[in-house]
Amino acid sequence: MPAPENILIVPNAFKGTLSSLEASDIIHDVFKESLPSANLLKLPLADGGDGTLDVLSKKLNFDHITLATFDPLGRSIQASYGLKGRVAYIELAEASGIRHLTNEELNPKKANTFGTGVLIKDAIEKGANKVQIYCGGSASIDLGFGLIAALMGLEKYRYSNPVFDEGEILKDILNIPDNYLNVDYEVYTDVTNSLLGEDGAVQVFGQQKGVEEGAREIYEGKIKAIINRLHVDHQIKGMGASGGTPVIFNHLKRVKPKLASDHIFKVLEIENHIRENDLIITGEGKFDSQSISGKLTGEILKLCHKHHKKLMILSAIDGGYYPEGIEVVILENYLNPDEKDSLNYTSRMKRALQKCIKKHDW
Repeated sequence: MPAPENILIVPNAFKGTLSSLEASDIIHDVFKESLPSANLLKLPLADGGDGTLDVLSKKLNFDHITLATFDPLGRSIQASYGLKGRVAYIELAEASGIRHLTNEELNPKKANTFGTGVLIKDAIEKGANKVQIYCGGSASIDLGFGLIAALMGLEKYRYSNPVFDEGEILKDILNIPDNYLNVDYEVYTDVTNSLLGEDGAVQVFGQQKGVEEGAREIYEGKIKAIINRLHVDHQIKGMGASGGTPVIFNHLKRVKPKLASDHIFKVLEIENHIRENDLIITGEGKFDSQSISGKLTGEILKLCHKHHKKLMILSAIDGGYYPEGIEVVILENYLNPDEKDSLNYTSRMKRALQKCIKKHDW
């Protein structure tokens, strides 16, 4: 079998271990070492959650603005956003991400998006008239009210989830200054879940944010009470992303969320690059049957089928899913027990890939 001449490297993050940028660097270096004459192009991916700002920055070359803001529980942190001309790029997980909290700190009655609002406010005050908000990896279920509270300087919401204030927030946001409303907001989400019901923010993502199973109906009830007063269509796809953050933008500006992966694929011109290469390499922490339901790896798979391209999918652990005609590489299967115990994540991927490539007749 002839070695591929042109290789496209487009991994997602390997959740909890390696970012997509780190993974793409490792894959690139191992293949360059094994196939020195091959042309390799690495384009790390993101779905709107953690790492989205870094991925977009590689292509858009915007300025990184770093400032003091607050984590989901109101504690002081430093966070960044992108700014190019009058367009701001906000990754919600930067300030309001679940990565800022330990499992013991998860508290859906207190966690909020106030810190993200601080970033948006700074961007608008610096002249931004378009704000792109990437929703994913959040710690809260506050429907984006914390974010708006920050725009208005309502410090009382810095430490609590406004959804639990018995509707007081609805009165507080009646007088939002025009300079925050006269902005073009675009909301991009990492999932297509609606806000309520079995597919909604509480039922699907509540547990990972600290909602106890017996309390889910209470949270849904609070959200329904707010929604009924806002006249928001909770069935719109994507409204359940990041604890319902798209809700506030739909209420204020009638903005409908869009899938971040579709947008990022267009920005990075992924389909064109797939068309131009012989072998496509993607991957994630666990490739399984859910990966084909709108996730990045599944979208890459569809495009490879469309253009009849050879695809290699790297999966850190075995998800039990092996589509016909696709090479699924289970990285852990290439490591012996000592390597699994002694090597860090970077070294594990490198060692597994080296062994995998040796098995190919290239």
